[in-house]
Amino acid sequence: MAYTLIGAMSITLQVPDSVARSLRLPDKEVEERLLCELALSLYAQGILSFGKAVELAAIRAMSSRAS
Repeated sequence: MAYTLIGAMSITLQVPDSVARSLRLPDKEVEERLLCELALSLYAQGILSFGKAVELAAIRAMSSRAS
């Protein structure tokens, strides 16, 4: 079952190669982990509500588990 995100915005983040290579994560986990970390950080700073942080963190997790 595939999930379709209605009204999803695509944002590209450029990271120096040296930083990307330094991540101690398998390549297939990088996007999901960074989305989760972003959601947690924005929630902790009061920028994003808890519900929206959960929604943001779950976006990639839902699509990767559906395939």
